[in-house]
Amino acid sequence: MARPIAWPYRSGGAARGGRSLTRMPVRFTLGDAPFSVREREVLGADLESLGADERVLDAYEATLSVRSRLTRPGIVRMLSGDDLRGAALVVVCRDAGVGLFAAPSARRAMQFGPPIWYWERTGVGTDSVACPGLVAPGVDREEFVAAAVSWLSRRYALGALMEPAGNPPALPHTTWPWVGVTTLSPDEGTRRQILSEHRNLERKVRRFASRGGTVQRVIGPMPDDLRPLLARGYAMPRPPDPPFRELYEQMVDAHWSVDSEDLVHLVAHVGDAPVGYHSFLRTGRTLALLSGVFDRPEGGNHHAYENVLLDSIDLGVDLGCTRIEYGPAVNAVKASLLDVEATEIHFLSRIPGMTRAFGAVLPRTVLATAGGDLPAHL
Repeated sequence: MARPIAWPYRSGGAARGGRSLTRMPVRFTLGDAPFSVREREVLGADLESLGADERVLDAYEATLSVRSRLTRPGIVRMLSGDDLRGAALVVVCRDAGVGLFAAPSARRAMQFGPPIWYWERTGVGTDSVACPGLVAPGVDREEFVAAAVSWLSRRYALGALMEPAGNPPALPHTTWPWVGVTTLSPDEGTRRQILSEHRNLERKVRRFASRGGTVQRVIGPMPDDLRPLLARGYAMPRPPDPPFRELYEQMVDAHWSVDSEDLVHLVAHVGDAPVGYHSFLRTGRTLALLSGVFDRPEGGNHHAYENVLLDSIDLGVDLGCTRIEYGPAVNAVKASLLDVEATEIHFLSRIPGMTRAFGAVLPRTVLATAGGDLPAHL
């Protein structure tokens, strides 16, 4: 167990101006235990402030339910005694090479090195892992994040922290600009406005319909007969991949099994054949895209992606959501149709020279090509 550290804490509200009224000893743990009833109550107010609710904790627990020899999702908990003060979903990866290198030999080589930790802070539930860091009343989110990052960096040689741009960590790091995350604040006129601003979309909607294209709403767990047909799309290479790519299909299947009417899948069909999907979770006022992929059948899918994206706006409005989070802007359609919020990846290490050496390698990785018209899972 890690030695307890002193933690700035202000009862009843976040610390202001970097000052703390009191200090309390806390300790950190990393494991796959689900959230207790009490922990859900403690985090409830913070989830509400983020426009979410405890349903996103169900999604995190689905992620925690899968693991492999190379990839292990876990919850970092900050505890004072037995009381939860902060929590975040991170993924410990030995297979991070899939997200960095095109050469199979370089990917395999990273499996024999030390694991890295990966923390995605630019959404709430998107891509099955995004978690800004959740806190108890009176705990400042950024102070919790800084302490959790410091603790992780004492346990692992290297970490990757995905954050909104302009928020560098205090620890030694090298920063790489990322593609941003895509969001939308929908209302009843949003779909109509997007169609009017992008004239070619009307043509794509008509083409999809004329080829027998339809978008089906599926509420609750994904039907068993659709799962293998939709999962075929993940067989196609789609760089850049996340460092937890090796476990991704298992994560998707776990989220498809969440028993909730707040889980909604938009499944695109051409005729009788499913050609792609997006799975969304309604959590509070937010509609979060958990996963999605589109196949490329012979003859094409006739712009199924754009049609599902447009139908997701209707879904958000119907569910009363004020924000839709679509995840990374890793393809041109997302970047052109949706709002893009800038992001950065910070690679952190306490080992002298590690971040400088890693920074020298980054221009030779697949991250250097990010931002172009890249295909993507989401």
